[in-house]
Amino acid sequence: MGLVESKIWDNLGQTFDPAYTRQVYHDKLMLARDSVSLVKTRALVGRATIDILGYEQATALFNDFNYHPRPIFQSYSVFNPYLEQVNRRFYEAESAPEFVLLKVQSIDYRMPMMDDSGVWRLLPHQYDFVQTERGYQLWRKLPARFDPAKETPRPLATTDLAVGEVLPLEAYAGKQLWVRIDLGQSLIGRLHSFLYKPPHVMLVIKDAVGIVSEYHMPLPLVRSGFILSPIIEDAVGLASYANGRAGREARSLSLKIKSGDRFLFADTAHIELAEMTPAHTAAHFFNMQNEERFHMFKSFPVQYESHTPLSEGVIDSQQVAVMHAPSEMAFDMPREPHQASGNFGFLTGTFTNGGDTNGAEFVVYWANGTETTELFRRFLDPVNVISDRGLQEFKVDLTALKGGRLYLRIEAGPNGNFAWDWTAWTNVEIK
Repeated sequence: MGLVESKIWDNLGQTFDPAYTRQVYHDKLMLARDSVSLVKTRALVGRATIDILGYEQATALFNDFNYHPRPIFQSYSVFNPYLEQVNRRFYEAESAPEFVLLKVQSIDYRMPMMDDSGVWRLLPHQYDFVQTERGYQLWRKLPARFDPAKETPRPLATTDLAVGEVLPLEAYAGKQLWVRIDLGQSLIGRLHSFLYKPPHVMLVIKDAVGIVSEYHMPLPLVRSGFILSPIIEDAVGLASYANGRAGREARSLSLKIKSGDRFLFADTAHIELAEMTPAHTAAHFFNMQNEERFHMFKSFPVQYESHTPLSEGVIDSQQVAVMHAPSEMAFDMPREPHQASGNFGFLTGTFTNGGDTNGAEFVVYWANGTETTELFRRFLDPVNVISDRGLQEFKVDLTALKGGRLYLRIEAGPNGNFAWDWTAWTNVEIK
C-alpha cells in the first residue's frame, strides 16, 4: 500500500507543479541524448542522408542527423517476405542513404540476420566500413554504381529436412551461405496461429568448434532467406562477412519443436542453400581490431572462435592471447608461403593452486575447402608432465601449400572435458 500511495502523491505533485514536471522530463531527455551523442560521427556525416539498422532509431533524432529511413524502419518489424522486399528495394535504388549507422541486434532470441535479411546481405556490397563510436558502426556508400543482380546468391542445394534431423554443412566450409527455410503448418496449426499466436520453432546451429546455438525462428522471416554462415551476432561477425571471410562458420543445422506442438506443423521443412558473393569492404575494421587484440602476434588471424571471449594472459613473462579450448583461428596464406611458427601453452593457474586441467591438443592444419593437411599436433598435460608447462614452440613448413588458409586449433582433453583448459598462443608468424 505504501508504494501505491507514494505513486499517487508523485502523480499529483507532477500534475499541480508543471514546471517541476517539465524539468524532470527535460533532464531525462538530456540524459538520453548524452548517452548516444556521437561527436565523431556527426562531424563525418554532416547533413548527408543516413539510415539506422537495428532498433535504436532515436539515435538519429538525438544527433540531429538528416534521417533517411527505409520504409519499415525497425529491423525486427520486417516480418515477412513482402516487407523484406520493400526494404531491400529501398537500398537497391540510387536514392539509398549516403551513410548507414548500425548495431547488430534483434529481439526474442532471434538470429540477428533474420531481421531485414535482404538489407544485411547487400550492405557490404554498397557500403564501406568507416569507424566505430560508442558501439555503433558507421558505413559510407561506395561511389561505384551498385548492381544488385550481381549479388544474387547462387544455388547450391535443396533438400527436405525432417524436424529434429541434422543437416550437415561441412561440404560448404569456407563459403558464405544464404538459406531459405519453409516449414508449413497443419490446418490445426494455422488455426492456432490465427486465433492465438504462432508456436515456437527453434533453429539449432552447430559451429566449427562444436558450439551449439539455438534461435527462435519466426516462420515468415526465414521464408525470405537469411545469412546462415558466417554466424553473425556482433560487430566482429558482421565485419568478417563484409570482408569476405568465413567468420564463425555453421557446420550443421536442425529444427526443434516442443513435442506437444509437433502436430501443429508439417513433418518436413524445405531447405534451399545458396552461396553469396563475398565482399571486401571491412578491412579497416580488422586492421584496427587485430592491432589491438593480437598485438602479441606478428601475423593476424582473419577469423577466430573460442569457448570463452578472447582475453590476454602471461606465460613465461610473455603476453599471450588466451583462446580457451575448444577454439580455432584461421589465417590467410601469403602468396609465396614459407613457414609458420609460434608458441603455445597453458596459463599457470590451470595446473597450480588447485588447477586441474586434463590437458588439451594443439593442432596446426591447412585447408582450402576441398583438401586438408595436418601439419602439427601435440598434446599437453601440464598437471602430470612437468615439461608440458610453460611456453612450447611449433614450426611448420608451408612451401608445398598454395592458397587456402592455415588453422590453429585447440581441442579439449580426454572425453571432451574442457574444464580448466585456459590455453593460449603467442608470437604467431606466417612468412
